[in-house]
Amino acid sequence: MGTARALVGGAARLSLRGRHLLAFDAIATVTAFLLSLALRFDAPSAQFDAYVYAYAWVLPVLVACRLSAFVLLRMYQRVWRYASVDELVAILAAVGLSSIAGYTFIYAIVFSTPASALGFPRSVAIMDTVLMIAFAGAWRFALRLGRVGRAGASTTRGQRALVVGGGAAAIAVLRELRANSQLGLAPVGIVSDDLGEGQRLLGLPVLGPAADLAGHIERSGAVAVLLALPSADGRTLRKLVHQAESAGARCLTVPSVAEVIAGRVTVNALREVEFEDLLRRAPSRIDLDSVAHAFRDRIVLITGGGGSIGGELARQIIRFGPRRLVLVGRGENSIFETMQSLAPLDAARAVAPVILDIRDRARLGRLFDRERPDVVFHAAAHKHVHFMEQFPEEAVATNIHGTENVLDAAVESGVGRFVFISTDKAVNPGSSSRGADPSR
Repeated sequence: MGTARALVGGAARLSLRGRHLLAFDAIATVTAFLLSLALRFDAPSAQFDAYVYAYAWVLPVLVACRLSAFVLLRMYQRVWRYASVDELVAILAAVGLSSIAGYTFIYAIVFSTPASALGFPRSVAIMDTVLMIAFAGAWRFALRLGRVGRAGASTTRGQRALVVGGGAAAIAVLRELRANSQLGLAPVGIVSDDLGEGQRLLGLPVLGPAADLAGHIERSGAVAVLLALPSADGRTLRKLVHQAESAGARCLTVPSVAEVIAGRVTVNALREVEFEDLLRRAPSRIDLDSVAHAFRDRIVLITGGGGSIGGELARQIIRFGPRRLVLVGRGENSIFETMQSLAPLDAARAVAPVILDIRDRARLGRLFDRERPDVVFHAAAHKHVHFMEQFPEEAVATNIHGTENVLDAAVESGVGRFVFISTDKAVNPGSSSRGADPSR
């Protein structure tokens, strides 16, 4: 009864395209059986004609068994243009299951009628199963080949690009480029230290190791380099970006492993190389229990809560259950975006946004008196050194006087822990940053 409901439910969910697939499988079933008889009895021959006439009733039995097994195993709900080994295994299982069921029934009928003049050769059942696997797999994987061909034809009109990397990330990037011609990139080769030169990955040649990236760019005529190295450290990425840019090619990258694990992006999400990518470091081991104890049921205040560092701090700290998280920033749009990023964490009740400039000493003092934070992260600062050198008075007012205001307010309100976030983007910090943090 349950099997019947599954069959009816699966058939009811078949789209118009799915019904076309049913017709293909029905035709393949008939063709495989007749061809197996033809091979067994050397058609055209009188014996072949006799067996076709005697066992014509087998065809509806096999068609019913094949289609039922295919529906049960959801063969008509798979996206065959992206077929892989999993789909091949599914075809073997579906055909094997239907053959066992169908031929068990057929031989039961044959053996129960001893008066039958013609036996049923076991070789026909074996050949029919093999041919059915071939037919069912051939037209399904033809969809994948046709898709790859069309995608490859469309991407050849894009910019020539090299993919650096030879692992799962590189494969994901190549498949994304072939599936999405709107990216406007046509991969022409693979640069990898792990694959041998002259090998091919998804049809593309491996040009050699990454140490000669500039040479590969020049010889291939590539204008873009796709860094499929989510586990690479910052030093490695800096070298590759330097080589690519010196050869006149722009760089795109996949996200780091940390970004993928955090669930913010997928590994095949290409984007421009950012400062954070060039500063990738080996992951640090953090004692989460002690970190949780420092924030649980505490009031935490973050200045610069709308910035890249302040926003990420908020997303991490909220997981440890603070009693209240106060986000301070002077830009309403950036604070709003941080609040939106916290919404999926179901933490809106514990978060308090505050639009305030840390240069406003009086308002800042009143905020600290009202909130009485236990922990303060000071991440508000002008961080683009070369740009802010054009506006030194603004940099001094925020990075020095603003920091002084936050420190004084923290002391006066009895803050137990104060963390000053010196920007990790400034290799050579400006004068205002040194003034706020003399240790640099």
